[in-house]
This record gives sequence, structure tokens and C-alpha cells, in this order.
Amino acid sequence: MSDKGGWIKLHRKIRDCFLWNDKPYDKARAWIDLLLSAMHNDKKMLIDGKAVIIRQGSFMTSIIKLADKWGWNQKTVRSYLKMLENEQMVTTNRTSKGTTVTIVNYGRYQLDGTTERTTDRTTERTTDGTTDGTTERTTEGIQKKNIKNDKECKRNIYTCAFEDFWEVYPRKKDKGNAFKKFNARLNSGFSEVELIEAAKKYADECAKNHTEERYIKHPSTFLSDSTPFVDYLKKNSEGDDGTGRNGRNDKANINDPYADELERLLNGQ
Repeated sequence: MSDKGGWIKLHRKIRDCFLWNDKPYDKARAWIDLLLSAMHNDKKMLIDGKAVIIRQGSFMTSIIKLADKWGWNQKTVRSYLKMLENEQMVTTNRTSKGTTVTIVNYGRYQLDGTTERTTDRTTERTTDGTTDGTTERTTEGIQKKNIKNDKECKRNIYTCAFEDFWEVYPRKKDKGNAFKKFNARLNSGFSEVELIEAAKKYADECAKNHTEERYIKHPSTFLSDSTPFVDYLKKNSEGDDGTGRNGRNDKANINDPYADELERLLNGQ
């Protein structure tokens, strides 16, 4: 008998599974894909040179992109989104720049379960029907914990992509400054995928060489203006500078050893 309550964890990495990428998607998988695509926190993005805030539970896409991802035709995608809107599951806002999809009641799908709390007191009993003081629990403690999680979520200023970077980076130091550098590199033309890839490769190198922590770059140094992280990006083609850009971002290709040294001094390395 299946349990109809409770949570399971579903990481965005499920998209890496070969089964997930089988096309065409069914309607249920398309719905889960929309949930996975939504921003976990508010995120500022550059669109046509303008800073735009994509709110929690929303993301920008297009009918063409969704059709390609799901293996559907564009008419089917439009009909599907319209059906979700009629069911009050999503809202959409179409502009010349793309389509913004917003998940209605996005908090309901978050793992902290903060949107569905109960205040009823519950008591566990032993098999003989008597109350065991060691097993007595109430939902009050769970409720307080969830409220605390709510506050922590509101204080969280970091994007999901940066959290992925931070998770794999081999030295956890000065997270706030690292986040600023992360965003600066995004603004200079690098992608989130590239920065995370570079962090993984650097972590692998440090593990392979058994590098002591004191010799591992601070994350803010790794992401500094001198872009030392580009040494860990793939060289995909002849004339590639290691960033996969064929030199299209001149600023990102600058490698100034003096600036790098200054960065290390400022970070106390």
C-alpha cells in the first residue's frame, strides 16, 4: 500500500538521467519539468542589457524551447500551458523577449513543507494502548522548525546556481564575497554551467594532488577579475581560449598575475 502523504526529494540532476531525456514527454513529466525549471529564489538576470528580476517560482523560456525540450509541436505546448492556466496551476506572460511561466502556490512544492502545517496535537501510543512518554510528540515542534526554515529562506540571498558552485568548490571561505564575484563573472559573459564546471575540475585536481586547504584558492580568488578558473574549462576548438568562446569576451581572457597576487593578499592567503 502506498503512502499518500509526506515528501520525496527530487533533485534537478534527475534531468541528467537517460530516461528523463526520452521524448516525447508525457504531461506529468512536462509538469515536473516546469517545477524543476522554476527559480528557487528571486534572481536578477540581464535581458537585452537590462536587469530583470525573475521571482521565486518563475522562469523565462519560450514556446519553441519547450517544444524542443519536450518533443512536442508548438501548438501542443500552447494548449498544454493553457490547460494549466485554466486549472490555476500556472500563469504565463508572453512578451517579445519570451514567455515567463509562474508556478501558482510554488511554496507547496518546496521540501520544507511550510505551506501545509497542522496545529493538531498528536500522540503516539504503544501497542497496549497506553501512552509512552518517550514517544509522545506534537506538531508544535515541527511547526516552529518550519517557521524557522521560512525565515532562513527569506534571508537566503544566494541563487541555486551559486549554491551548486559552492557545494562542489573545495574550500568554503567568505561566501558573500564569492557570490559577488560569481555574479560579476556572469555579467562579464561566462555562464553558470562554465563556472560550476571549472569548480568541479579544480576540486578534482586538489583531491588528486592532496592539496592542503591553506593552498587552495579562496573561491573569490578563483572567480576574480584575472579569471584563473578559465584554466579548468574545456578547449573545444582550434583558437579557443579555454572558455569555449573563441575569444569573444576579451575582458574574461585577461590573466594578470599581479591582480591575482593582490587578490590573495586581500583574502589573507
